Amino acid sequence: MEMIENFSQHNVDDFLAESFKLTQLLIEKILQDYDSDQISRFVEVSSLLSQAILPKEHSLRESIRNQHISLLSILKGLASAMEHQDTIAQEELINYELRDNLTQWKINLLPQLKKAQQESRSFLIQS
Repeated sequence: MEMIENFSQHNVDDFLAESFKLTQLLIEKILQDYDSDQISRFVEVSSLLSQAILPKEHSLRESIRNQHISLLSILKGLASAMEHQDTIAQEELINYELRDNLTQWKINLLPQLKKAQQESRSFLIQS
């Protein structure tokens, strides 16, 4: 039984580690070159990652939710700017709004998520 629990925890740890790596790579790729498919993957992975790590009542979940809403708002603005062929609006949204949102993920939210994961793991080990 203990072997199964260890195996399961090992798989969970691997999944979370890979998810963090993928999230970081997606942020880097999007910052280098706007790609809506990469953004969709980023939203999916970061949502799954936060749900896997954080309990429903954790305060960081609200911050992540707000950043996702902000990101989706930026994408909506980009879609509108593209539809109207407004290259100035596209450039400003990508260079300022999108870059700022992803930078917040990179320097603020992902490190907090990683810290929450480590805290929950150490809590489980102590129990």
